[in-house]
Amino acid sequence: MTRPLHVAFVWHMHQPYYKDDLTNSFLLPWVRLRCAKDYYKMPALLDSYPDVKQTFNLVPALVDQIQDYVDGGFQDVYMDLARRPVSGLSADERAFIARWMTESSQIRRVRQYPRYLELVRKREQAGLPTADGLATLFSDAELRDLLVWFNLSWIGPEVMEKDPEIAELVRKGRFFSDADLEPVLRLQFELLRKVLPKYRELQERGQAELITSPYYHPILPLIADLGIARVARPDLKMPRAIFRHADDAAEQLRLGIEAHRRHFGRRPRGVWPPEAAISDDAVRLAADHRLEWMLSDEGVLSRSLASPLSRDAQGQVTRAEELYAPYRAQGNGPPIHLVFRDAALSKAIGFEYQNSPADEAAADLIRRLRAVQQQQQQQDTPFLAVIALDGENCWDSYEANGNPFLHSLYRRLSGEPELKTVTVSEFLSEFTAER
Repeated sequence: MTRPLHVAFVWHMHQPYYKDDLTNSFLLPWVRLRCAKDYYKMPALLDSYPDVKQTFNLVPALVDQIQDYVDGGFQDVYMDLARRPVSGLSADERAFIARWMTESSQIRRVRQYPRYLELVRKREQAGLPTADGLATLFSDAELRDLLVWFNLSWIGPEVMEKDPEIAELVRKGRFFSDADLEPVLRLQFELLRKVLPKYRELQERGQAELITSPYYHPILPLIADLGIARVARPDLKMPRAIFRHADDAAEQLRLGIEAHRRHFGRRPRGVWPPEAAISDDAVRLAADHRLEWMLSDEGVLSRSLASPLSRDAQGQVTRAEELYAPYRAQGNGPPIHLVFRDAALSKAIGFEYQNSPADEAAADLIRRLRAVQQQQQQQDTPFLAVIALDGENCWDSYEANGNPFLHSLYRRLSGEPELKTVTVSEFLSEFTAER
């Protein structure tokens, strides 16, 4: 019987900490907007594909910000300004909106809405005006349309289609009123409130594993000892006084584990180190915190081996058994496992498939996974192919926020006997690392 290839998708959900805790104000809106477009969509998609399992890395600083929005009592600079009647805005406020609520005309999401694109291009064609120039760039009607579209465009297309009030705003397109913003914000918050419960639901039914990161997403090895950078780059210029704060690194990890348990009801078993950066000290630190596995990148593994990994003319790893196997590292207590993502497959989703038809891209990924599965047949031990990347940013460049690609991929995975999606912990529980 042909042994299937185990495939672990690990989606990295991360935003910096945008909140000013002294004033309880969100200075930037990206947590709110990403919840409306990506953070709920990604787990909710799996409801239609019960046989597809995934792993989600939820950075604690992001999760706490989502919970702060849910709890209320906050200010959101962008939202509060958008809710103001346009006729009462000061020159500085109008300039702020013109400067910071016009996105790039190169973003696919902007290009698909003619009125939003028109306003963005007007801003771009103005070049670099003074504050006074920005304040007078848009008429009242244009400024109101800009405020609505800046928020409306972040609603996921799968949600727009099901909400008649939002669909009518999209159809209307321009000449919005001050009141037209409210249904957009209402829907954003409906989606935001569903984000964390949906991840918990997937966890409880065993379809997803949830893992953590150091709390504020610092590069852990550099916090512990900045001098570790010279292991990878001996020629790197360094400050005279080397930053070494191992206690800070340990506290970041402790806070991350504690926040994860608070929100999701159990300790995480795995950790995504920011930027996939690991070192011997960082690995031991994770092991000392009783984490069971840690993820890094193919390039890190390649530079850590006696001879680097390489790929053949077809793009396949020539020593596949070294990339697609977990490794075991010993700390002061129980061992910790290290898994390394397939960089080529991960980057294909992140950067290559966005310009391909959805079915064609999904078929290509399946083809490449099948090729790895064929390599596995030459080995005595099963492979784990890890595909790990940001779970939100890449969809900005895909048609319909990546939904057609993801549906096509998940349909194919659901009916593919040679490929078995697993959580990382599920694989490690079944197969012992031999390295």
